Amino acid sequence: MDWRQLSLASIAGCIPVGVVITRPDGCIEYANPHLEALLRTSAGALLGQKLDAYRRASPRGESCFRSSEGAIVHVQETIYPLREDGAAGGAVHFLKDLSSHKLAESLSVLAFYDTLTGLPNRNLFQDRLTQALAAAERRATGFALLYIDIDRFKDINDTWGHDVGDRALREIAARMSRALRRSDTLARLGGDEFTAILDGVTHDKDARGIANDLIGSCAGHLLVDGIALRLTLSVGIGVYPRDGRDASTLLTRADYRMYRAKAQGGNRGNTAQIEQESRLAATPLLQG
Repeated sequence: MDWRQLSLASIAGCIPVGVVITRPDGCIEYANPHLEALLRTSAGALLGQKLDAYRRASPRGESCFRSSEGAIVHVQETIYPLREDGAAGGAVHFLKDLSSHKLAESLSVLAFYDTLTGLPNRNLFQDRLTQALAAAERRATGFALLYIDIDRFKDINDTWGHDVGDRALREIAARMSRALRRSDTLARLGGDEFTAILDGVTHDKDARGIANDLIGSCAGHLLVDGIALRLTLSVGIGVYPRDGRDASTLLTRADYRMYRAKAQGGNRGNTAQIEQESRLAATPLLQG
């Protein structure tokens, strides 16, 4: 078959993206079959209609259209203006469907980010901790790990309900995020338990300073639905490699110190090495 004998419409019909030709007034003059499938309608219904009539508010870098069935379709849109005798003569639009990309993106978010706070979840934290351990060993340096728990948070859920508790968790997560550096990782393990990996922090003094910044960021009353809540944090601190060269040992010791901070009244960080810690089993806290 000689492709030169094919019409442009036949060629456009074989392209696996939506192809639209619009007139200078924005009305559709041609739509290929892929666009019909994309917008769940026929070319006959599209012709003469303004393309912008199907367009919806778009995220930056994308275009969104609404199909005839009401579904939102995310596309990557490329527009090439047509000119005739030097004057604007409409445009050719290429619309690439991003639905599968969006689905994969959504699944990735569900797998690695906490749906309530938007922070990395247990899965992503485990991956980041593994990377931090490997990098520290390779560079012969260290980092600090914080195990964070909100003091008496169960009382808030029991007194005011889980909706208030969830809003409080989101606000606490936002405040702690602002108190950390971009190179640090703050994650929510579940409930009111959080962890933070402090990149390049190798001394207790520096780790305590950052822990105090986190505690200070949550100081005072938090107003949720007109309810003034006073929330404080207990923070346990572990430093690689002194407190452990593997994830389980490092987490176990940071967790133990967090409970020591709670036993001392909460609203504090704890780095103290306790002789009893040496007898702790390296329980893998990231399982389950």
